[in-house]
Amino acid sequence: PVFHVASLVKPPVWLFFFGDMPRALAWYWWTPLFMGLAGVFVLLQTIWRGQTSINVAATILFVFSMHATAFSYWPGYVASFCCFLASAFLTLLRVKKLWVRCLCALGMGWSFCGALMTLYIPWVIPLLFLNMATVAGVIVKERLYQKIGLRTLWQPALVFGAFTACILIPWFYDSKDALFSIAASVYPGGRLSTGGDWPLWG
Repeated sequence: PVFHVASLVKPPVWLFFFGDMPRALAWYWWTPLFMGLAGVFVLLQTIWRGQTSINVAATILFVFSMHATAFSYWPGYVASFCCFLASAFLTLLRVKKLWVRCLCALGMGWSFCGALMTLYIPWVIPLLFLNMATVAGVIVKERLYQKIGLRTLWQPALVFGAFTACILIPWFYDSKDALFSIAASVYPGGRLSTGGDWPLWG
């Protein structure tokens, strides 16, 4: 772990800066699991309020699925950022207090940067598309689109943009050599242009 502003959106490394090595390693190992549980549950609670038992069961089924377990719960870690992002956005649209909306925008910025910095786009993009469809459905169902407008969202948007800029600009500047090297590699950089040649109906 590197002592950098980008570490603010990397919870698994936090304890390396404040604790001893055994506890830091334990924290690093278990954080993806608990973040996955928290993220999925929070989103389900945001969407289906009052269905706690069903939401707990769905969360456990997702986080402890074969795929997530095989990858040491890191799929749940990536999913948690996308879930927190969607949950914060829905909450932002529902509440009226400005300070709460700005706090939600701060959470959105944190979640967006965290998802982006996982650097595993094959997981991030499908999760974002799924959450976008889910959020769109909730917006239509609850008619939250009536609250979407420049007059009501410009301040939260400013908070979101300022936070993401403060995190992503220094991160990109200090990591650009490594990012360009990854992009020029066969895998994962070349994954976009290798494979996936089947037609949509194939």
